[in-house]
Amino acid sequence: MNRNTLMCSQKKYAPKPKSLGPVSSLEEHVNPDWWKEIFNSLYLKTDADVVGDSEITREEIDMFLSVLNLSQESKILDLCCGQGRHSMEVARRGFKNVEGLDRSHYLIQRAKNTAKKEGLTVRFKEGDARKTPYTTDTFDAVFLLGN
Repeated sequence: MNRNTLMCSQKKYAPKPKSLGPVSSLEEHVNPDWWKEIFNSLYLKTDADVVGDSEITREEIDMFLSVLNLSQESKILDLCCGQGRHSMEVARRGFKNVEGLDRSHYLIQRAKNTAKKEGLTVRFKEGDARKTPYTTDTFDAVFLLGN
């Protein structure tokens, strides 16, 4: 059996992907806790064109800071901060009270390591955005920025 015959043979017996076809409600077919497992090192690879682009991050922070009129002493929360790209960009600009909260242990550890390497004083915590550990009016601004 030559290589081409073997490849054709393998393709013939490979399982075909299952298709649902059109569905009226995609949510019925997706685990409701999908987000608990996706935000890890794979996320940084699959979404790297955005989450790894420092120019995009700078532009996003430029826009928010131009609108929000915050002082360097303002208390800022980056909710669902991921690897902390927005939190750290705000801290690089001299804001002193910046905190990031995210459920992903992997991304929070990465954020802490990066902030430490850069000498940034951003506090990062693991936590659930649906039940934050903060009281009302703890922050002057809350960012909830995705990619």
